[in-house]
Amino acid sequence: MKKLLFIFLLADLYCFSLSAQELNKNLDKIPLVDYCEIIKNPSPYKDKIVRISGEYISGFEASHLGSQSCSENYGQIWVEFEKYESCGDKKTKTILVNREKSIEYNMLEGIFVGKFLTDNGFGHMNSRPFQLNVSCIESVTLLPKTNAGCQRVDETSPFHYLEFVKTEEDFAPNYENKKSKKKEKLVWFRLVNNSTCPIFVPTIESPEKLENEAKVLVVFKLDSTVRTSYMSMGFNPATKNITEKVPKTSILSGGNSIYFAVPLKYFNESYAVFNGRKNYWNISVPFKYVDRESEKNYEPFYFSRNDLPKEIFK
Repeated sequence: MKKLLFIFLLADLYCFSLSAQELNKNLDKIPLVDYCEIIKNPSPYKDKIVRISGEYISGFEASHLGSQSCSENYGQIWVEFEKYESCGDKKTKTILVNREKSIEYNMLEGIFVGKFLTDNGFGHMNSRPFQLNVSCIESVTLLPKTNAGCQRVDETSPFHYLEFVKTEEDFAPNYENKKSKKKEKLVWFRLVNNSTCPIFVPTIESPEKLENEAKVLVVFKLDSTVRTSYMSMGFNPATKNITEKVPKTSILSGGNSIYFAVPLKYFNESYAVFNGRKNYWNISVPFKYVDRESEKNYEPFYFSRNDLPKEIFK
């Protein structure tokens, strides 16, 4: 009992003063508690620095911890990140760096270190009874761990994702067999199949099997909806095709990637005005696995206009 009290008193000193580096040196002195356990018995941990193991989900009006082991109490701890850092290994640091670049990093499993609060309602509409002010993340793994039975090739990246590469002045992609008369600003993306399973990608005038790192006429859609691996959300759901041609399905092998260009003008095109504010198109690329069904609502080849570098619109 004395040892436990000492740990809590020591942890209390860490509340505001310790950096992630200092926390990393003293992690073994901070109590590690499972999400289900702390939900069941929160009093001993009130206002203490703790290490909570569980699942983290973020999204529209969501930023919370949970656990499948007590799913009836999922999402009871609201999470705030206060200049958090990694206090873990290289894999954890890489995932956290990548998380700042993509909406797709919204499901994580790991150990989250911070101050545990219990006194008031927290989060959206004050609907959560507890809050964790995260100061560092000790370890983390991307969820889900598999998709349709497929594994990740790179454990630090989503199964399937689009990555901004560069902008350049050139002729627009020729989807309609009409050569552009003048050059325009293009946004280049890398489409990455980070799963171990081959997928079908909609293309125009491309071979049946795509070469790794090839430049391809990918048939993308203009998309108003925010899409991630576990949700689709939009106030004015809409899509717009960029060609009337029927695309063919080309095979992209597991672990491979391709490049395609999108005219910048599409990102400057507004599809609706909401409360006096223009809403602009994002892009998405539908896909299917070659030999299996994808999981429900899974359409992650998506890139938000908001994630593009601001300077390209100048």
